[in-house]
Amino acid sequence: MKIGDIVISTYGHDMGEWYIVEQVLNEYVFLVNGKSKPIDKPKKKKVKHILATNFFAEDIANKLIGKQSVQNAEIRKTIKFFKEQN
Repeated sequence: MKIGDIVISTYGHDMGEWYIVEQVLNEYVFLVNGKSKPIDKPKKKKVKHILATNFFAEDIANKLIGKQSVQNAEIRKTIKFFKEQN
């Protein structure tokens, strides 16, 4: 699991929701989707409760790693694009 990975929640009330990994911390990841979990309030979730897709948001990952600002609209647009590819 790495920053920028596109994942799907497999457990909890948000099961089935798509997210982008914003941060990785041991067995936890911080997830954002630009709506219910904006960039300034990411969701903390255990790695075992998410499913990795084969998708990677390179542009957003580069911004997050470079400490550049990422807009919620950009996150929503990226997730929508990858959901349509699925």
